Amino acid sequence: MATRSSLKTGWVASVVDYLYFSASNSMAFSPTDTMPPSPRDTILLVIEAAGGFVLLALVCAHAVALII
Repeated sequence: MATRSSLKTGWVASVVDYLYFSASNSMAFSPTDTMPPSPRDTILLVIEAAGGFVLLALVCAHAVALII
């Protein structure tokens, strides 16, 4: 954000914003360059990213099981 722009809009980061930021940076299965407009949207994006991460883990586990 630009300098002092949060003062103009009144936006303050909450726990949900920090959760979204850490989840999107650790999994990278969500749009990391945009912030969702509401806490509900933020939580839904975290759930969607976690689902993609779990699905990828299951596909990799199945591929390894076929090799062994």
